[in-house]
Amino acid sequence: MDTSLDRSERFTRLWVTAQPAIATYVRAMVPDAALAEDLVQETAVTALHRFDDFRPEGDFRAWAVGIARNKVLHSRRSYARSPVCFEPDLAERISDRVAEKADELHAERLLLRECIDRVEGRGREVLRLRYSDDLKPGSIAERLAMTANNVRVMLSRLRRALERCVHERLSAGEATR
Repeated sequence: MDTSLDRSERFTRLWVTAQPAIATYVRAMVPDAALAEDLVQETAVTALHRFDDFRPEGDFRAWAVGIARNKVLHSRRSYARSPVCFEPDLAERISDRVAEKADELHAERLLLRECIDRVEGRGREVLRLRYSDDLKPGSIAERLAMTANNVRVMLSRLRRALERCVHERLSAGEATR
């Protein structure tokens, strides 16, 4: 029996379940999307390297969020001049709350993806440019021959529509599918 394969498979299964909560926590703590993604990846690598320290009867999600919290705090120390700075106690409270709400957040994220998939035309393109390509409204406006203000208004309306869509689907019990 190949124990390294078993170990790798166990880690992968646990990570796939915990990753949305970890990513949510890191994004809440780090305003820069690229840095947040890097920290989530660093958390995965560290968790894999330290997986032998994890007790199987423990809460993997909470354990991995603890690793993420340390990565975020280390990043904060490295980037101390950042305009947004949290006290370590606040970071711990946020990570605890994210761990508590992880399943709910995951369900909402799945519904949001489905709601986004329903958006068509220019609205879908604006969402893609803003959130996948991380462009600012001015850059989106240039690409789509719109004004920056029109892009901002469209994004605001799209966000409200997506929020309504998610809440309606949650109310209808679709998150439990």
